[in-house]
Amino acid sequence: VRRIVTWFSQGRRAYAGGHASPAQLKAEVERKLDVVRNDLRRTRVQLERVDLKQRTSLRLAPGRWRVDLDGDGRIKTWEANFFAIPRRQGGEPDFAMPSNDADHYNRHYDLNTVIAVDQADVLWALSYHQFIEGLLANLRAFDLDVNSFAITLARPALLRNAHLLIGQGLATSERLRLSVLAETDDDHEWLGHPGQASSVFPIPLEAADFETWGQVLVQMRSLCQGRHLL
Repeated sequence: VRRIVTWFSQGRRAYAGGHASPAQLKAEVERKLDVVRNDLRRTRVQLERVDLKQRTSLRLAPGRWRVDLDGDGRIKTWEANFFAIPRRQGGEPDFAMPSNDADHYNRHYDLNTVIAVDQADVLWALSYHQFIEGLLANLRAFDLDVNSFAITLARPALLRNAHLLIGQGLATSERLRLSVLAETDDDHEWLGHPGQASSVFPIPLEAADFETWGQVLVQMRSLCQGRHLL
């Protein structure tokens, strides 16, 4: 996250004068997509090897992380609270750009949230890595002509890799769902089933949510495997 935000912030300043050609901008974006894909791949491989079984020795407090994300040498309010977890709420999530208003975080975020990491959390992170890496591989499989805006499938092997990764992400998501439902402890959970009162996931998940989650995965895996058509 730090490398992406720094790259975007510095690049925006560097190209603010409009001196770069569309081809140069395209080449720079493609270069960064490949760097991010490689970063994701390395982390994904490590996550695939993790087997915590019943251990929850690692505890994370994201609201206390302080990271200079844009690389300007200062940690601003939005950077100091970027990883903080929103307080639990009902209804739809409220997505917004990062704020420099400290009171906003005091009102709407739990800055002292602690997560006791278990295997379900590892699967949660792994599934996101597989999905995002697959999406980026899908993008890089195609070439865009900046003059005619024609799109060409230039790297079929990357498209096959994207299909594999997204399929793995769907399978991991089902393992995650079943892993959460099977938990019997209740210790500073991230994702939690309805019987776990200590879950800090911003949106409470009910039994019906887990059922819908499973049904969606069945349909998506059928599409991904070509057994159903969209």
